[in-house]
Amino acid sequence: MQIYTSCWFQYFGPGRIGISRGNPRGLSAGYRLYKKLAPTREILRECKEQPEYRRRFFSEVLEQLDPQQVLKDLEERSQDGLAVLMCFERAPLHERNWCHRSMVAEYLQDRLGIEVPEWDPAIHGDQKALL
Repeated sequence: MQIYTSCWFQYFGPGRIGISRGNPRGLSAGYRLYKKLAPTREILRECKEQPEYRRRFFSEVLEQLDPQQVLKDLEERSQDGLAVLMCFERAPLHERNWCHRSMVAEYLQDRLGIEVPEWDPAIHGDQKALL
């Protein structure tokens, strides 16, 4: 299985798995949810700066999970061996535009040795045609 990360507004192809607390209104069908990788309401409400958000997201969410079970759950939700973990922040992600999906990618890399790149239409193709 290949795993990527992306934004609800930038990837529209197969294998979409929402890891945000919600999803956009009017979103076309064809996605699954995996809320175990979503930040808690408290983290979203209380953590506005990246260092505190990161510390709490890792300790309160990711470190509470079994990485092997996460992988199994993502495989069950994938489509044709593809899982694209979706949230709201638009790419490019950087110091001022950060989100939890990059932290999930880091967690999967550290715990399972799985590289989880950001979906890049310039490299992987534009999925809007699949709508």
